[in-house]
Amino acid sequence: MNPKYSFIVSYSPDKGDECYIVQCREFPSILTHGDTPWEALDEMKIVMPMVIGSCKEDGTPLPQPIYFSF
Repeated sequence: MNPKYSFIVSYSPDKGDECYIVQCREFPSILTHGDTPWEALDEMKIVMPMVIGSCKEDGTPLPQPIYFSF
């Protein structure tokens, strides 16, 4: 199974942050950050396989992907 999860990319202008944040909609507690949107997404590409692997090891069901529909 290779789920297609969705992500939200936003900018955090807070003093000290001033970076891009990526959040997985299906795993709302998972956030990554980077100086550019692409860096933040690259970090998410590293984190998501670890999260999915951990869920599978623990027997935790994976959330269903949220799909955009017209």
